[in-house]
Amino acid sequence: MIHRIKHVDILETLSLPQDQYMMTGSVWLAIMSIRKNKDIDIILTEKLRKEYSYYLDKLEPSAQKAVRFCIDISSKHSRRIVDIAKVNNVDDLIRDHHVEIDGYQLVQYDLFRKYKKPRKGDKHKKDRKEMDRFFGEKKDLLPEYKGMF
Repeated sequence: MIHRIKHVDILETLSLPQDQYMMTGSVWLAIMSIRKNKDIDIILTEKLRKEYSYYLDKLEPSAQKAVRFCIDISSKHSRRIVDIAKVNNVDDLIRDHHVEIDGYQLVQYDLFRKYKKPRKGDKHKKDRKEMDRFFGEKKDLLPEYKGMF
C-alpha cells in the first residue's frame, strides 16, 4: 500500500526513526486510490521536532531541497489532530493513535476523517465525497485494506 504514496523515497532519505513520526493528510487518499498526494504531511514527536534539523543537515543540498518541497512538518496538523483525538500532546497521539501500514505509521483513519470534515473548498468537498463512495462501495472490506480502518 505504501507504494501508492508519492515521495516516500524522499521521506526515507531523512532516515527518521519510524516510531517517532506518523504520516497524515492526503496519504490516506493515495492509499485509498482516491487521488495522488502532492506532499507528505508528517507529525513528529517533540523529541524528533527538536532534532529534525540534524537529520535534514546530513543530506546533500539537492536532497534537502527535495525534502523541503515534498515533506510538510507543519505543526498546524499536529495541533488540530491532538485536539480531535483528545490527547495531551503529539507524543501521546503518535504512540496511541496510529495504524501501521507496510512498516510506516499513519494517523488513524477516523482522526483523519474528522480533521478533513470541517475543511472548506471544492478540493476538500470532493475528497469527502470520494471517501464516502469508497466506503459505500465497501472497498474497505477488500483483503488489501484489512486492519486499516
